[in-house]
Amino acid sequence: MKKTILFLDHSEILGGSQLVLINYLKYLSRKDFNLVVACSGKNSFLLKEYERFAKVYIICFSRLKRFSLGVITDFFKGVIDVVILLYREQIDIVAVNTERAFYLGVVACFFKKGKLVLFIRDYCYNKLLLKSLLPRVSKVFCVSESIKNFYELKAAKVIYVSSDMSERISNVSQHEILKFKQKYGLENKFVVGYAGRLVEWKGIRWLLKAVEKLGAVDAVCVIAGNISDLPKDLAKYTNLTAFKFIGFKDKVEVFYRAIDVFVHPAIEKEPFATTLVEAQMAKVPVIATNLGGNVEIITNTQTGLLIEPRSEEQIVSALLRLHSDNLLRERIIAKAFSEVMKKHFITGEIAFLQDVFKTL
Repeated sequence: MKKTILFLDHSEILGGSQLVLINYLKYLSRKDFNLVVACSGKNSFLLKEYERFAKVYIICFSRLKRFSLGVITDFFKGVIDVVILLYREQIDIVAVNTERAFYLGVVACFFKKGKLVLFIRDYCYNKLLLKSLLPRVSKVFCVSESIKNFYELKAAKVIYVSSDMSERISNVSQHEILKFKQKYGLENKFVVGYAGRLVEWKGIRWLLKAVEKLGAVDAVCVIAGNISDLPKDLAKYTNLTAFKFIGFKDKVEVFYRAIDVFVHPAIEKEPFATTLVEAQMAKVPVIATNLGGNVEIITNTQTGLLIEPRSEEQIVSALLRLHSDNLLRERIIAKAFSEVMKKHFITGEIAFLQDVFKTL
């Protein structure tokens, strides 16, 4: 008999957690599961992607960082919305993808009993509140050992993020790559890539400063992300020829095929950077700071290069090293691709989750 799974995700922005959820919706067996999503509906791209693979409901997700009558009212409105969904769709499993969604899901499941599965993908949960609510949760999955250790969750299981990027890459034509390179003036350049949010903690400042210092290397830095997130004092870089701010790209596999190296310069702990996995599947060498989940993806000088945060000098050094040392570059690409396909190809994660959901 089919089980019905409700995925809760409050996010109004496209991040790694939402990309993972899209993959779950895309690949989970329709023979075994009916899939329902409840989201804020405030991001048109996410809404469209969710609707491709599941029945979607838009509900109220209250902001929880401040205490007021309005916040409390919105919270319980959201709880009511979820409870109605639990009965309307006869939900068997509630799978929670984000923090705000977790609190709604926990409270809603008091009113209609169901199995609650929590995916912890960031460091923002209140530790005391989280632990007090965990008895209500059937399964807890952490996106990395770093997250598991941060919350001291001995009983939780780590499920690393997976991807189908290797398959998507295989469908990119040479014509698409050439067109992309011509559009942004990348021919015969050393192309440095970054994809993600352009917020301060992601370290975009340090990458821009590093590329500016590359000097003799004829480099172009291609940045895929929402430019409205860029700190105002970095706006000057949008006018420099060495930097191409291309915005969000829904066909990111073309971006990966057009770059020579991918840099993830976060200055705070990254729970698990999906972009690193994607770049490795695209056979692009990666450079990342030695924080959080990054060290669980990269073995230094074997499957990528690890650097200290807040250091444009180390970014410069790593970029020059990969630019000049072809043997190192090819060795890293081959080793990283072999490892990422063993550990992070989409079929492994989906098979595991399907077994979990079937047995709940």
